[in-house]
Amino acid sequence: MIAFTAQYARGEITVDNNEIVAARWFSAGTLPDIPDKDSISCQLIDWFLATQQHSVGN
Repeated sequence: MIAFTAQYARGEITVDNNEIVAARWFSAGTLPDIPDKDSISCQLIDWFLATQQHSVGN
């Protein structure tokens, strides 16, 4: 499994109802339940939260 980060430009989220059946945007303060620490998704969320805390401090 691999993971990526990207900059969001604009537009609505669209799903293909095959591989992805649901998608939503979250801010650092409104995250849903976070997956297990061993998951790639948790590592991405941890990275996101760390970058948000760093941004706020600048």
